[in-house]
Amino acid sequence: FTANEVTERGRAAVAEFEKAGVIPVVKNPSARLFDSMLDASKKSFVVDGMAELPDAVLAKKINEKNALLTVEFDATAPAAVASKLIEIKKLIGDSDNLLLVNGPHAAVAPVEPVGLRPLQRKIDEAKQQMYLALIKAGWTKDEIYSLAGVNPPRPSGEPLQMPPPATSRVRRHVRKPGYGPEAAPSCPRR
Repeated sequence: FTANEVTERGRAAVAEFEKAGVIPVVKNPSARLFDSMLDASKKSFVVDGMAELPDAVLAKKINEKNALLTVEFDATAPAAVASKLIEIKKLIGDSDNLLLVNGPHAAVAPVEPVGLRPLQRKIDEAKQQMYLALIKAGWTKDEIYSLAGVNPPRPSGEPLQMPPPATSRVRRHVRKPGYGPEAAPSCPRR
């Protein structure tokens, strides 16, 4: 790879990745490198950040190759993130190729037992602001679920809920056999 194109050796590497089932991730490519990567690939790949927005020709190729574009969530600027998503959707024609990823301002410490930390609350509020801006721009809840990497529930008569924040974690405690108090050797009492 060079700054502007995929070399012959790079094309061979992309082919090997595809053959092995590995999805390549291209970080911040220029428009020319992105276009070259679209030409070199036969399968989809991930573009993590974009130096510039795609033009109409590149947008058509993105849809044809089903390339996935990540957009970084910035909790300090939810309106700017929503604007970028809306603009890219207009260029590409749909939101199927977009994925929201946590940016540097979305890193959160684990949830405290008493409740959410103030930072977590601010991030959740910022995501809600972004979701509302997307809904006002005509995005459906399914598009927002897809953007957040959450599969919407099947139609069951229940109203769709907003996707959980990508920073929340559900912890399940699974007890493994052979661990815990019941596995401790019994000690005779004196």
